[in-house]
Amino acid sequence: MTSLREGVAEDTLTPLMALAQYVLDGGEGRPLTALTYAVLHGSWAHVLINSVWLAAFGTPIVRRCGAGRLFILLAASAIGGAVLYVLMNPLQVLPMIGASGAVSGLMAAASWFMFAPASWHWEGRLTQPHERPRETIGHMVRNRQVLIFLGIWFVTNYVFAFVQPLGLMDASIAWEAHIGGFVVGLLVFPLLDPLPARPRRISA
Repeated sequence: MTSLREGVAEDTLTPLMALAQYVLDGGEGRPLTALTYAVLHGSWAHVLINSVWLAAFGTPIVRRCGAGRLFILLAASAIGGAVLYVLMNPLQVLPMIGASGAVSGLMAAASWFMFAPASWHWEGRLTQPHERPRETIGHMVRNRQVLIFLGIWFVTNYVFAFVQPLGLMDASIAWEAHIGGFVVGLLVFPLLDPLPARPRRISA
């Protein structure tokens, strides 16, 4: 980006060179954009898709952890998505926008408890998914529902890296940001979860 920014005559600027000059206008990158990119979207279809997934996976997270921890998880996942994207595309000057990386972190976080076995609540009813103890890694790798969910998620991201989803998007999918956000959400959620993990063994 620096080479694009320096030593180019004004009358020979290409759009990518102009973008590089804008990004590096102050001499450095803008670290805050690792977070703020997640609130920008390219179209109403882009907003709608991310909003549907945010509602689906953000609802159980906020019921379980509260709004404050939800926003921490969203921010960490968004930053994780941006970091992995930059590491895999160090010379990319096209802008990346959208909350998909942050939403992917919510999906990963929800996988810790959404497929956990139901148990009886002290009120005399079966627990809702957000009320169940968090699975351990050992339980997750033996849980077929978790493995199917993770498999479908990764395959879908791989396919969408090359195929536009239903023709709704007019730009490529930043699958690297999805993976980065997902991994961060998976790692960070146990640190934010207010409920204890499921016991490794059930005593008789």
